[in-house]
Amino acid sequence: LVRQRAGKTVVLEQPVDFTTLGGKYADFAENFVLKNAAFPFFLYVPFSHVHTTADDQPDMQYCGCAHKNQTRRGTFGDALAEADAFVGRIMAALDTSNVRANTLVLFTGDNGPWLAQRTSGGSAG
Repeated sequence: LVRQRAGKTVVLEQPVDFTTLGGKYADFAENFVLKNAAFPFFLYVPFSHVHTTADDQPDMQYCGCAHKNQTRRGTFGDALAEADAFVGRIMAALDTSNVRANTLVLFTGDNGPWLAQRTSGGSAG
């Protein structure tokens, strides 16, 4: 986990703890919205949820403790539920800052399911 500011890169956490990474992204995004609501801003939040992890991660997915074993879809569903909760936090920050009506929010996905990863790679339908 790194942060860049004024042309300098600072390592914040190495190795990164995947169970807290999404929360750190959401905290940053939420605080960014609250601090910058008075100005036009661009915020890009690239969550890594629902992408498979390295082979040394037995579930091939990750989420924080609050979402672990919380869905019927297993680890993939847990990761998706956590990402959804974080998007909700960012949207709530837009509401709190009274800028949601004047904010364009794009939510995109990449190439769809990775069927070779079975239940860890999404669903085709």
